[in-house]
Amino acid sequence: MILCIDAGNSLVKWGSARDGQWLAQGRVAHADIPRLAERWQGFGVPQKVVISNVAGEKVRSALNVLFVRWRLNPVWISASEAQCGIRNGYEQPGQLGSDRWAAMIAAWERVGGACVVVGAGTALTADALSSDGEFIGGAIMPGFRLMLDALARKIPQLSAPSHGALRIFPSNTADAVQTGVRLAMAGMVDRMRDSLQNKTNGSVACIVSGGGAEELRGLLPGDSQFVDNLVLEGLLRIAQS
Repeated sequence: MILCIDAGNSLVKWGSARDGQWLAQGRVAHADIPRLAERWQGFGVPQKVVISNVAGEKVRSALNVLFVRWRLNPVWISASEAQCGIRNGYEQPGQLGSDRWAAMIAAWERVGGACVVVGAGTALTADALSSDGEFIGGAIMPGFRLMLDALARKIPQLSAPSHGALRIFPSNTADAVQTGVRLAMAGMVDRMRDSLQNKTNGSVACIVSGGGAEELRGLLPGDSQFVDNLVLEGLLRIAQS
């Protein structure tokens, strides 16, 4: 059994798999990491634990406590120059977030061609994979909740935008805020996809994952794929390799 863990900025997501098939998946807030010991009790000792952690040393330490009883050394992944069929074009490959790297590995496994890989979490990322599997660059911006919070903090009149909805032509402030934030997110993804399409002169897939993916639904082209736990898929692929 392989245990995959995606420790993000807001949540820790996990999945246990055997023979390439998921047995169970779940997620907890950082404060609830100790409860995972009880949740995993029925799975037995994993053969391998593979982790992407972008949440910092405190979360890493909390997770390490869980593995003492298994006497296992988890594999803490980081982006490399090449892995699982893709190459890393970042100026300093190791600076690329491990979650973005794992998500691109999973996306390449799914489409095997030019693709924009979108991670919609605390931050929104849009990463471009070329048709021959090279990561050629990506963009980062605040995610849905961060943008709402920033508006509320800096502009008191916008302190309660959560009641709004996406409208073609918003006619009240709450709708205007909700619509503006979602269109900003979609605009970054669309621009990255258009740029990659112009570069490759061919079709470009788009795969979206993360807790904020729902805010993009309906705003991207109809052939966009919405995938749960893309990072976990990438971690499993790394473990199998």
